[in-house]
Amino acid sequence: MNHIFTIRGGIAVPDGTTVFPFLSPHDDTSGLGWGLFEGFSIAAGELAPGTASAIHVLPRSTQVTFVLEGTLTARMRGTEGGAPYALTLTRHQACLTLPGECLQLANDTGAPLSLLYIVAPAYRFETDSEGRVTHEDAVLLEGWDAP
Repeated sequence: MNHIFTIRGGIAVPDGTTVFPFLSPHDDTSGLGWGLFEGFSIAAGELAPGTASAIHVLPRSTQVTFVLEGTLTARMRGTEGGAPYALTLTRHQACLTLPGECLQLANDTGAPLSLLYIVAPAYRFETDSEGRVTHEDAVLLEGWDAP
């Protein structure tokens, strides 16, 4: 398959981040056919200075969050519960979130933050004709104590 995948316009997803899908068989913006491959998806992401995503969980997916530029504070809590902990990642570092682990992405700096998300199995989200997200795999939580 001779095809170049290009990052296009971003989509504001419910967790508060902006996602730029460019290699996913399950979204309707990548240009790939549904079900072409199920193994993984890749998307770029941005988080504005001084902002954080909602606390969320991917119940069935493993996610690698890779920092392209900037400094990421990844707040996480394992599937066994316990207190959340924070990891500080800089350019060209990554963290791994396993299925069922809680995650919050934060840009606690004054500089832009660019990320790459690699998710397996492939992340699913759909948008309507106006670009609003109508379905996504992430489950938003109201706090760290939420189930």
